Amino acid sequence: MSTGADEAFTIDPATVREWKRYPEYKDSGVEWLGEVPVGWSKQKLGWVADLIVPQRDKPPIFGGNIPWIRIEDFKGKYISDSKSGQRVSPETIKNMNLKVHPAGTVLCSCSCNMGITAIVERPLISNQTFIGIFPRKNISSEFLYYLMGGISDQLQALGSGAIQQYLSRENFYNLKLAIPPLPEQHTIAAFLDRETARIDALIEKKRRFIELLEEKRQALISHAVTKGLDPDAEMKDSGVEWIGEVPVGWEIKKIHRIVKRVINKNDDGSERPMLSLSSTKGIVYKIYEDESLIRPHDECLTYQIVKPNQLVVNPMWIINSSIGVSKLTGIVSPAYRVYDINKSLLPEYLHLLVKSPLYISQYWRYIRGLKTYDRSVREIDFYQIECLIPLYDEQKMIVEYIQSNTSQYDSLVIKTNQQIEKLQEFRTALISAAVTGKIDVRGEEEAA
Repeated sequence: MSTGADEAFTIDPATVREWKRYPEYKDSGVEWLGEVPVGWSKQKLGWVADLIVPQRDKPPIFGGNIPWIRIEDFKGKYISDSKSGQRVSPETIKNMNLKVHPAGTVLCSCSCNMGITAIVERPLISNQTFIGIFPRKNISSEFLYYLMGGISDQLQALGSGAIQQYLSRENFYNLKLAIPPLPEQHTIAAFLDRETARIDALIEKKRRFIELLEEKRQALISHAVTKGLDPDAEMKDSGVEWIGEVPVGWEIKKIHRIVKRVINKNDDGSERPMLSLSSTKGIVYKIYEDESLIRPHDECLTYQIVKPNQLVVNPMWIINSSIGVSKLTGIVSPAYRVYDINKSLLPEYLHLLVKSPLYISQYWRYIRGLKTYDRSVREIDFYQIECLIPLYDEQKMIVEYIQSNTSQYDSLVIKTNQQIEKLQEFRTALISAAVTGKIDVRGEEEAA
């Protein structure tokens, strides 16, 4: 999406708007800012805000009433507490000389993903992933929140080149910005509150639509692999409580009767793709610095070779459906388990069966009672999982039926995700345009 100064900014077709330009501009003298509205002042961030740099050391103990904030705690515009419940006491703050971010501080990430921001609602402490930006009297927290988020690309570019991207206090202090008068800051922030809320509501609606599509998709798969395709088929008791009735002619076999463990070490010196298990996509290439290949060396000789149509299980995360039949050739972690599948079973059918919601719910049976730090499903327990086995020809029909009838759901999910991506791009562009003066939002209260 272009964000050229002379072009209109538009959103999803359902909410099309056009935004006007300021009547008069001047050269900011800053390359990335370009022209800014007349009346806006060029400032360094350190001239309009106090910068609070957290201590490097993490408190050795937690206990108190002042939240300790990490990147995982960020969600939304405001932040007031730690999701993990980690807090520190005044004594720890004093002893370690920790820096407290007062209410009104804008926390901004200064490492890796630059420009993640939130406004502090109550005094708290952060780790060194963030810098605290406390506005002085001529800049508002609300405007500063959108400003720092709106220039995240510039922050990212400023931090590039290092082994681990990090912006120092000096980088932030010398950051050149164009600041509008305080009343105009309030207007811009209020405008962005309204517009981003509208966009966020539309994104949430589309995400919920995807969830409903996935629910319908999974229901279709579950019914097909556990009840078959013939609604008038004669049924029988499976003898397994959680499975219930199944079509006559279907067999119930424990999984150890249809798969066989294999261990093929990657010790022949060949270069092979590194594979991983995705809970949603199954077996996928694992990307290392944009490369899917991993070269064999002393540390990966124990990695296992996986071939197409082999069942792969991550015993640590099987509860999250990290199980599936591979369509790829490559190597996987030695912690994974790899199995050959009996020729009487169609690999595609087994993949759909073990990833169906009914089966995912059953994996929990084998970890109940385990300690929280030991969530690995033992192979002896995994072997006890009962599998529904139709005749081979019926397996083929079930797979073809599922592939044919889920394609429409898959297409809708792809299309909706594309719409969400465009909305997110527009949201980012709109914030950037408003806080850098590329669009004039004064008077939009009346238009809203």
